[in-house]
Amino acid sequence: MWQFSNSPLDEEGAEVIELDGQINIVPAFNPPEGVDKKTAPVAIPGVMTVSPQEAGTMLDTVDNLQETVDQRKADMDAISNN
Repeated sequence: MWQFSNSPLDEEGAEVIELDGQINIVPAFNPPEGVDKKTAPVAIPGVMTVSPQEAGTMLDTVDNLQETVDQRKADMDAISNN
């Protein structure tokens, strides 16, 4: 059981963990050395945003891909069991 409090419990087995006040802070992206900051990417590489309309299409694509992967796995399992 987890309990968050400003005052620790004095119970057997209780463990006090101090959290860093900076826990929710993510450092800014800095381009690698030698890259001109004026021409550096506007977004962090590997992170993208899409509109809500595009998100639905992306989820459909992912679902279709998962179905294909699952079917191929089932086909391979069927072949290897014979």
